[in-house]
Amino acid sequence: MHPPPENMLSFPEKFSIRHMRQACVQIKNLIEFRGYETINLDFSKTQVAFSDVLVPFSIVLQKYIDECVKFKVVLPRYDKFRRLLLNTDFLHHIDPRRYPKSSIEEKFHLPIKRFTDPNAQDALVNSIIDNILRVIYFLDRSHLRALEWSLNEIMDNVLTHSESSLGGMVQLSIHSVSKEIAFCVADAGIGIPVSLSGGLQRHLSHVEALEESIKEGVTRGTGQGNGLFGSSQIAAISGGAFSINSGKAFLNYDRKDKAIARPDDSEYFGTSISCAINYSKPLILEHALKFKDGPHLPMDLIDMKYDGMDGVLNFLLSAEAPSISNRPAGFSTRKKLEYLISQITPKRIFLDFKDIGMMSSSFADELISKTVEKIGINEFNDKYIIGNISEINIKIIYRSIRQRLNVDEVILRHAYTD
Repeated sequence: MHPPPENMLSFPEKFSIRHMRQACVQIKNLIEFRGYETINLDFSKTQVAFSDVLVPFSIVLQKYIDECVKFKVVLPRYDKFRRLLLNTDFLHHIDPRRYPKSSIEEKFHLPIKRFTDPNAQDALVNSIIDNILRVIYFLDRSHLRALEWSLNEIMDNVLTHSESSLGGMVQLSIHSVSKEIAFCVADAGIGIPVSLSGGLQRHLSHVEALEESIKEGVTRGTGQGNGLFGSSQIAAISGGAFSINSGKAFLNYDRKDKAIARPDDSEYFGTSISCAINYSKPLILEHALKFKDGPHLPMDLIDMKYDGMDGVLNFLLSAEAPSISNRPAGFSTRKKLEYLISQITPKRIFLDFKDIGMMSSSFADELISKTVEKIGINEFNDKYIIGNISEINIKIIYRSIRQRLNVDEVILRHAYTD
């Protein structure tokens, strides 16, 4: 039996952070010192790897792909892990022509996404929060604020401090059993030890740099230095977890509220942050984001997009509904609307049907008729305004209400056709 070629990397049954670090060093040596332009990645025996491994590994591979290095993948024999690599878009980022973007819409899962500028960051965070509003109807507002704040802070760190034109990658999962929202953000930049040592103007070991990075106000001079501190506090106080992987060190904020950093012989060329926020109990966000100048309660997407000064919640269906053609879309849209109403208690709700085509009867039943059934026609007429709606859609709504309530006639006082 011939030994595997030098440019073939084989991964174990459980692909861990330690293995990922070693693989990054091997790839660097094969490309920069041995001159290989093609690297083979053999995942045939691998059965397990989590986002804290796949996301940072993906951005390192992307760095070399952008330099015209090719990676060929031997797919896992284990079917579940093979599907994971496909559904997370790990394989798509390596070879988009062979592996198209995942077509599976997972309610509790965001595939690996790349962001390269503030506009892309903002759009991606808004998309994440919007999706969560559709699937976790009982989520406390404080957890939503905490997640949005942490994502923005950590993704902004990538764009501000990594000094990498690649930008970063992010992946998020919602674990309904453990009641955690977990995300990983990674870049292939200069790393925290190099970045922070320059800002503090003194040499730090890689372990010291990671320990310093989660202290309040520690920065290299750009920004306030509260992102990692605040995010680690949110994770710890909620009962979640937090870790940093950068340079030749790894820091883990365990579930006993203690940060432990340790050295590693293999270097990760960049930074990855993994954060898990437990949403099983209320989170007093002001306790987590307690800085020297006092507690901080950040504004969130709900504040900026929905909580209008006039007391009217404007809900544009063309932007809020994933579809108007089926019952599940109507269900998720209604649940999102109900959550928003519970958080901002508006005086009126304006359902704007502008640019909406003909909806299905099942969508109308889920969104409108079930709401009327729940609160009664009088309260619906007092609180809801339906505007910019076509004649055909208002007829569909009336028909669905009559069928659900088993009545001959119904009047929506504030329904205006376009």
